[in-house]
Amino acid sequence: MKLRIFSLICIFLLLVGPGIAIASHTPTNAPSDLESISKFTAEYEALNDDEKQKIRERENQFFENYTFNVTTTTIFRDNGLVAKSGIKYQNLGVEVIYESDDEKFKKEFGSNSISSSESHLVKQDIKEVFIEKEVISLSSLKTNERVITKVEQIVLVPSSNPHEWWNDGYSFPPYLYKKEYFGIWGDYDKREDPVNLVWKNTNANTVRSTLISQSGWVALSDSILSEYPYAVYDRNRTWVTSLSVGETPRRENGGYHVRIYQLSDGSVIGGAHKDSPIISTYGITHKVVDLEYAEYMVCNYFYNAGWKVQQNQINLYNSGTYGQGATNNGRATQITR
Repeated sequence: MKLRIFSLICIFLLLVGPGIAIASHTPTNAPSDLESISKFTAEYEALNDDEKQKIRERENQFFENYTFNVTTTTIFRDNGLVAKSGIKYQNLGVEVIYESDDEKFKKEFGSNSISSSESHLVKQDIKEVFIEKEVISLSSLKTNERVITKVEQIVLVPSSNPHEWWNDGYSFPPYLYKKEYFGIWGDYDKREDPVNLVWKNTNANTVRSTLISQSGWVALSDSILSEYPYAVYDRNRTWVTSLSVGETPRRENGGYHVRIYQLSDGSVIGGAHKDSPIISTYGITHKVVDLEYAEYMVCNYFYNAGWKVQQNQINLYNSGTYGQGATNNGRATQITR
């Protein structure tokens, strides 16, 4: 009964907007770990709407400069067997090629085509994988490559020029990024999932342990078998990797996945989403199919643990559609211990 009532409350709050507290359980004399938020953020909030709009336009122009319409070709190859700790694995090679006729693309990269390559070790007892909703026999790759092509829009930001979000009025990083290495074309950061969670008066380890104890989910290892290693750019100009939690270790049947980041100013942020069912049994092609309900699921667990939950509290201006049609409203939930 309690869970049903809370579910109705959360759905109501998603509709009515920011700033409404679900429950309050803040320890007395709890330290504020967000006191170091930049002075610029406070100045931004004091601006009028026209001045804020100019900053948003500047930010939009930054990302527009690195937004490309591309044809993405992914090639899967069998690179033979590899022995590791006495166990034999099939070495699965994955090459990703981005091609575009846009002048902007050619100006950025000096070419109409760039590529990157990765290798993944797959246990021999795995006979087939599920890639882009197609079943692929690993044995078939011994004689034929598997090629998947799609048209999409991507954001590739040079690693030498990352988005300094604190100069655009943000209190927290709005996006997660996947590091891409394109050889002679340079290193880039591919913009991926939105940040949709912020925790106060705590740390990343406590957030992860609380989520695991309440949900029964598991800690994910820092391995491509569990997740793509996304990072966030911190205000101290370093990249931060995640402490992650998943509904299951590899989410072969789909499931919830939360990346948690400890920032240098003491704040903790996260990106919660739901993965698509079995697109790959070894976890390298999961697609995001939900964001908003995943965010609600996390706030539900922390509410049950006695934390204060405020949905839609922080505007991160990252609304849009991600993955396979997952929508994000652009506002993060704030959870306070």
